[in-house]
Amino acid sequence: MPPFPLLLGTRTGLYLLVLTASVPVTAALAQNNDTVHTVVRRVSVTKQPIQKYESTDLSAIVDEHKTSIEVLSLFKPEEIIMKPVRSLQESPDHLTMQIDVKEKAHPVLTYFEQKAKLRYNGTLYHHNEIPDINPSKVASVTFEDFTGTMYEGLLENYLEVKLYGEEHMPSEKTVYSTEPKEIMLYDVDGTITDRTGLQKLKLKPGTFTRKTLFGQEAVKQYGDMKFADGVVIIRTNK
Repeated sequence: MPPFPLLLGTRTGLYLLVLTASVPVTAALAQNNDTVHTVVRRVSVTKQPIQKYESTDLSAIVDEHKTSIEVLSLFKPEEIIMKPVRSLQESPDHLTMQIDVKEKAHPVLTYFEQKAKLRYNGTLYHHNEIPDINPSKVASVTFEDFTGTMYEGLLENYLEVKLYGEEHMPSEKTVYSTEPKEIMLYDVDGTITDRTGLQKLKLKPGTFTRKTLFGQEAVKQYGDMKFADGVVIIRTNK
């Protein structure tokens, strides 16, 4: 089972993608003002789920290389900068994570540039076929390049995923966080405005209710793909 079988989200902001051990997992959601924490856990404790993302609705782009979300397992959280992006060519239900690698000599980048294979747990996988890997068990990834050696032409270059020994006690979870992303659209009593327009209204706490829509639900209600990234619906007390 992939590390991300299900993600839930309401308000956009900071996503926390948490990879746990390779067992079936579900999602739990925590809210704090306008910040969303999307957390993958073993137990589902969900508050007002708005948007669900199955593993088939998640993908990643490493620099310019389109791949599966499982690619996160090949990185340490501190090695990357990640942010959610959407495309007009994709369903509003689809969420893509743009992954920018800080070290441009990172072996995973070489793997994509050479369209190489991946070796994990004694098995060679075709290029861009990334197996279910528990990142807490990954000691390192290295690129085995036989160019210029006696094995050139005999052995293919490949990315090697090296694991810790059985004596290693991994942490319970590995956390990958995204850059904060602010919602730009607000529906105030049926009028669409931006954050500047919202601030001009000077709404006082307790005088309104709010909820947030994302993805297909938002596009269906407002009829425009630009709402897929999120719209905050505000209704003032009459």
